[in-house]
Amino acid sequence: MAGRLINKKSGSWGVKNGPGFLLFIAGAALLITILIWRSDLPWKVAALVLFILLMIFLLFFGQQINAIFDVDRRNIHISRRRIWKKAERTIPFDDVHTVAVVSSSRGTTTRTFKVILVLNSGEQVQVTAHASSGKLAKKKLAQKISDTLNQFRSQPITPALEGFIRVVREGNTNGTPWSVNLITANDSTPITQWISKKAYFKDGFLLLIPAESISLSAAGELSKSTRFFYKRYLRNLMIEDTQIAGFEDAVMLQKGDHLLGNRFTCISNDPAFAATWISRSMADKISSWIDNSPLSGGKAEKEPHILVTSEKTILSFRKLYHQDEQIQYIADFGVSLIEDYL
Repeated sequence: MAGRLINKKSGSWGVKNGPGFLLFIAGAALLITILIWRSDLPWKVAALVLFILLMIFLLFFGQQINAIFDVDRRNIHISRRRIWKKAERTIPFDDVHTVAVVSSSRGTTTRTFKVILVLNSGEQVQVTAHASSGKLAKKKLAQKISDTLNQFRSQPITPALEGFIRVVREGNTNGTPWSVNLITANDSTPITQWISKKAYFKDGFLLLIPAESISLSAAGELSKSTRFFYKRYLRNLMIEDTQIAGFEDAVMLQKGDHLLGNRFTCISNDPAFAATWISRSMADKISSWIDNSPLSGGKAEKEPHILVTSEKTILSFRKLYHQDEQIQYIADFGVSLIEDYL
């Protein structure tokens, strides 16, 4: 399933991978099953069960991807075929941000790898149909793709061969500039960060964590072990505690000390200032977002995590939101939260 390279005389080349011969096996199995079922053999029910199991396997694994890199037209034509449908799309070379080799352990010691295209939007498009062993072959394919694209780029692509991907998008809402970081790193939870440097927490930080996400300690000054746990938690959000001035003096506020006490755990090095920073308007907007946002469909998505440092405000979501309307929706929300502090 690693795929085979296809050389094209036209100046294009491609990679085709997927179950391939399994589709022919499925056809043969269907024919044999029909013949057995029409016979008087006592084990025809067993044959039908085996055929159904084979079809379930193919429905899960039976994806075939054919990617053609057209050097003349400077685009990539990707055809994705499953048993029940076929989808095609064409991606211009200029729309590709990087090429990555990402890995997954799936809870075992054996890692599998796949090659993806990372678009400027942050969307990730598979080139290999399924993850499989053999990192070297995947690295060679990723390098060949980047070499092809780099022929036409003023700023060459450096392929993400270790699976760490960061795409930065920028925008401006009502005069407030912002950026969005779309971050993935192999097995780690994908992260979307909305960042504005227009609003900040004077001489320290304010951290709001959805109450359903974590509740590790009672209110008051954080112990060394608890603070260490929160550092690890922040790293899962792709945030280093070294970015947070005053984190060593972190204190957890009582629920009744701030307006979001029933929904968020609040940590700050300045509890009194943190309580006033969370205004009624801000609390109402966050509560409305959690209750009504189309991006908050499940329990794990009742976010964002909100961090205000001495330099910027960060809204972090544990999901990759790359569509334009999603990013604009997040940006509108972020700007509305900080508009009283601009």
